[in-house]
Amino acid sequence: MYNIWKYLKAWSILLRVENLIMIAVAMWIMNSYVVNTKLQAIGILVYGQNTAFWILVVSVVLIAAGGYAINDYFDIRTDEINRPHRVILNKVVKRRSAIVAHFCLSFCGLLLAVFLAFKVQYLRMLIYHGLAIMLLWTYSTHFKKNWLIGNIIIALLSAAVLTVPLVYAFGLYKIKLDHFSVSQYWIVSKPIILYALFAFLISFSRELVKDLEDIKGDKIDGANTFPIYAGVMPSKMLFTFSNVLSAVFLSFILYNTITYTTVKPIGPFLYILFLLFCPIFVTAVLIWPSSSSRHFKYLSWALKSIMFLGLLFAVLFIS
Repeated sequence: MYNIWKYLKAWSILLRVENLIMIAVAMWIMNSYVVNTKLQAIGILVYGQNTAFWILVVSVVLIAAGGYAINDYFDIRTDEINRPHRVILNKVVKRRSAIVAHFCLSFCGLLLAVFLAFKVQYLRMLIYHGLAIMLLWTYSTHFKKNWLIGNIIIALLSAAVLTVPLVYAFGLYKIKLDHFSVSQYWIVSKPIILYALFAFLISFSRELVKDLEDIKGDKIDGANTFPIYAGVMPSKMLFTFSNVLSAVFLSFILYNTITYTTVKPIGPFLYILFLLFCPIFVTAVLIWPSSSSRHFKYLSWALKSIMFLGLLFAVLFIS
């Protein structure tokens, strides 16, 4: 019984189960509290959480899981240096099992996406899944060790997860949406685009911090991440710049909240100010005295929490 539990725990670490749950929750929140709410605002009766939507969620989660598996397969050398306590390949799980898992999970995710695309008769949805599989593979094999390219790819994929429910909704309700104006399309799309931009900036900052955290092992493995290519101080400057952009973005939202609404929504204003704006500002300050892997890990956790709080905003205020 102990061996079975140990094996299951090893696979949960390999596939980053906590991150997969967060992806599923993020898609559910975007669909339920943002997309469906805005569709109802322009007069479209939505179907709610139908089976097709959960097939979409499972397909995305499977592809993401495959991406985590292949990432650990190619990252085993650096992980043995940077985080030896988390390495499970060649200890509990055979290394080749990771690449088999990648192909099986990616294939099943793509198969579900093909089924769903034909079901709702919106083949453009497949672009997301196909690109995600390709980018996750090339990220692990080529781009992760090249400065900034890998960071941008992961940030783009993080942002794309939030836009998938919007693309799905456009496919599901395309007949009803055909007679709507550009402005009505914008009503539905705007909050998702804002969320995606926020996710991109926070994810990019987090990837920089993770590169700083892993700099020791990356150097030994011959990687050329941004901290190795440009140095620690320029990396901290870029991190600060990315966080400043996030803060400016939130300031724009706060300004619009104050200026363009008749009834001043104090709840959303305080939430953005104290739970999003201030923590982002604090991480931008704390990056400078940080010098150890432990410090950078704490900052990574803080940015992950900020992303979760950003999602929670939709649940509390948008609906």
